Amino acid sequence: MANIPDAPDGFGAGLKASLDNVRAILVQLVTLIVIVAFAFGLVRELLRPSVVIGEITTPKVLRERGLDGNALGRKLADALEEIRRDANSSKDALSFLPAESTAEIQVPGAEFSLNSVVDALRQMLGLASYRITGELVCGDTSCTLENSLLTLRVRDGARVQSLDAAKVGDQGIEAAMLTQSVALTGLVEPYLAAAYAYFQADADQEKLEVAEAAAMNILREGHPDSAWAANLIGLVRHKQQRFAEAVTWFERSARLSYEMGPSSFALPHSNRGNSLLHLSKPGEAQQAFYVATLRNPYHETAYAGQGRALAMKQEHGMAISFYKRQLRMNPRDFGTMLNVSHSLNQMGQRDEALTYLNTATELAPNDALVYHHWGNYYAMTSTASEQNLREALRNYEKAIELSPEFTPSRKMRVWLLISLGESQQAFETLHRTSGEGHTWTNADVMVALQMASRNLPQDPKTTCVLLRREVIRYDTRFSDTVAGQAPEWHREVEAFCIAQGFL
Repeated sequence: MANIPDAPDGFGAGLKASLDNVRAILVQLVTLIVIVAFAFGLVRELLRPSVVIGEITTPKVLRERGLDGNALGRKLADALEEIRRDANSSKDALSFLPAESTAEIQVPGAEFSLNSVVDALRQMLGLASYRITGELVCGDTSCTLENSLLTLRVRDGARVQSLDAAKVGDQGIEAAMLTQSVALTGLVEPYLAAAYAYFQADADQEKLEVAEAAAMNILREGHPDSAWAANLIGLVRHKQQRFAEAVTWFERSARLSYEMGPSSFALPHSNRGNSLLHLSKPGEAQQAFYVATLRNPYHETAYAGQGRALAMKQEHGMAISFYKRQLRMNPRDFGTMLNVSHSLNQMGQRDEALTYLNTATELAPNDALVYHHWGNYYAMTSTASEQNLREALRNYEKAIELSPEFTPSRKMRVWLLISLGESQQAFETLHRTSGEGHTWTNADVMVALQMASRNLPQDPKTTCVLLRREVIRYDTRFSDTVAGQAPEWHREVEAFCIAQGFL
């Protein structure tokens, strides 16, 4: 058998050299990948406003119960995220991250990490960077959670701010975290705190004042979010039914957005349009909504706003075209579907109106606005039969059941009761509703009282006493009524009472 000749002496050395070269290339490639990842992470972290939640120290006895620092950090992050979600703001907001979830890239052979470099560069460049730390300390010898005290601190560069210690109490650690988080958000993201206060207030005037005060502080400090703050004050005024003042604040917000940003800020224009509609100025409102679409073509509520303005001008065909434009952007917008249904109903296209109404009901089966529109559908028939009016009344009452504060259905219920000849019930409803502080204008109240009282099948003396009481109630607020209406109504009531011998 022939012998295989040995490989030349240089072959093994060449193979080894080739393998060494490949190994060196791979090491260099890995090093390059690490450096690129480090640089990418560095740029990303520098560009992103940073709020890192560090460890919240706890006593050993509480750690043994599962409340270690990382667990509390996650609870704090959850509370801060709840505030951001409930603030219902489209504004870009800070991300609150537990330290354990932040990137930590270590350069091989180096004595530094990504976070350490980011912190150093942020201080050098003066970029916003926050780190939240704190501790949960025992409040008594037995170290019960209920008596423990939670303290949080915010470090912004070299500056450290501490929040007042909060006792956990019976509310539990999650609720205590939420309470502290509200105060903490006011330090690192003041607009977010103001928006959260606004949406938590609902119709509570004291809480609305808290939201407004927070927004005013932002304006006084010349904060970059001043345009957002002015817009929020406009929303407060709108909710308080002070629509002319709301318009002024929305205009100020728009001016601030041109001066300070954001450049595509459409909200104040759209909100201004909403307030103008409440002031029965559809022409000006339509222009405001149009400007909103110029600032941001994807601001979908502005298209629905233009539709509402056109509908108020009885231009229902054009209104529907704008509604459908919004529905192309948001096919599940049941509110706009209801508006389409209303305009179709006004145009006599009741079958098509019914289609939109049914679709809206499928999307929001428990929304008061849906049943209000069902009420309108039956009340606005060309043949207002008693059967249709009764069906309308049933739907308005369903809307009130779902949302007792829903004033439009309360108003329509009064008008229907009067139309159905049930003036006594209408009068009692009106008296109770106005006493509960619902948003009736004085003109609404006076017209309804006048219509109801002329058909009251009750004792004249009782009628006189009730009407006189209502006149006294609204006598000092006649400035909002139709010119000349209130004095005439006042005289009519007095003449009635005097004629009956009750005054």
